Amino acid sequence: MQLHLGEFGPPHIFGRTLVVLCSYRGGTSGREPWRASSYLPRGLPRLLNLLTLLPLRAHIAAMRDHYANPRSPATQVELAKAALAAGRPETVRLIVDEPLASQIESPPFDVEAQETMILARATPSISGVDTVVLVYPDALGLTFGRLERQLKSWGADNVVVVTGRRRFFSLTEAARRTLRWRRMLASTRFVELAGAVAIIPVAAVLAIYDRLRGHA
Repeated sequence: MQLHLGEFGPPHIFGRTLVVLCSYRGGTSGREPWRASSYLPRGLPRLLNLLTLLPLRAHIAAMRDHYANPRSPATQVELAKAALAAGRPETVRLIVDEPLASQIESPPFDVEAQETMILARATPSISGVDTVVLVYPDALGLTFGRLERQLKSWGADNVVVVTGRRRFFSLTEAARRTLRWRRMLASTRFVELAGAVAIIPVAAVLAIYDRLRGHA
């Protein structure tokens, strides 16, 4: 599998290497929708769902998942293999995000040790590690900003990212800033929402203009 160098400088994989296979955390977040019951008057669940913006949140989540197009665990393994082949690791330790554990053979490639971890709750130890390789299933590593911050705060100087779109780059400060911005846009669909809101007054102005021209 061929990887494509990202815009943040060539990555370097060397020494004692920790590979982290991350799962995709998609879908609609938040509480379940309100439903009709003996405790809620008819029509109230629909009103509560509208007030809590459930339809909007569901639409944003669906759009986010569509554009994320997360790759399969098998593809993530191939991405990890390609990244390791492009570097010079001395030893390899593997961390598998718990949701992927049942879908990945053990071990998927030559490793010194393999461990399963719930990355949503914990951060892998980087003691004695020279390189950390984060393998994301999607293009942006959605929801993994906390993991990146924790690794950096613990002193991980050489963190390399491989995305589901085969982008291969070092997690520099510039890369982190860019990822934060892109993740925010992907999680809010702000540009699309702003465009949709802007269409209404623009359409009204154009309609009035056409009507006035028709009367002239």
